[in-house]
Amino acid sequence: MAAFVALYIGAEYSDGTLRNKVVIGHGRTVIYIANLFITMIAGWMFLLIWSVFYLVSGIILMESANPLRVYIYVYAGIFCELAVFSAIFTWISMVLGKKAGSAIACIMLTLLFLVSGTVIQSTLDQEEYYAPAYRVTESGEIEYDGELEPNPNYLPEGSKERAVYELLLDVTPGGQVMQLCAIRLDNISHMMLYDIGWFVVMSGAGILMFRRKPLK
Repeated sequence: MAAFVALYIGAEYSDGTLRNKVVIGHGRTVIYIANLFITMIAGWMFLLIWSVFYLVSGIILMESANPLRVYIYVYAGIFCELAVFSAIFTWISMVLGKKAGSAIACIMLTLLFLVSGTVIQSTLDQEEYYAPAYRVTESGEIEYDGELEPNPNYLPEGSKERAVYELLLDVTPGGQVMQLCAIRLDNISHMMLYDIGWFVVMSGAGILMFRRKPLK
């Protein structure tokens, strides 16, 4: 989606299509919203195409241990997440207006989201104790040497630090991706509410900035 949105909107700039739409009387807000919905629909189509192959291969190769409602929640979360990424990528592409610059910015931001989500998730998954030394036996089992020591990176349950990390995991797009990949759905309703907030803020900011952008 990062590449598609940047190239699609960048082509509208480079080919003069977007400027011509303004010249013949289309409002900038309408143009922005139209592009936003096109990118959203494209993202949902990507999801649909992927799902067909995923579900067919899954049915053939294995049986799922999760009930149907779990997948409904996961797809609802992905549906909202794609809308958020569409809003973010559309904002970047409509404001920058160049294919290469927009593509680089969208891809780098995507990587930043994913890396930050991985860091937040790994911090929350820290064990309370760790072994200073261990060895792997011939059978592949792990044996620990010595006593377990407290892990200084562990965030205690109920602490303010852990609460902040848990909030960031639910709020940030990268944190939500990590939870959806792991099928962690305890806070799915909260994540979807945060997605609505992301979508409204990104879309509103993008429309305001595009309305002030000079078109060559």
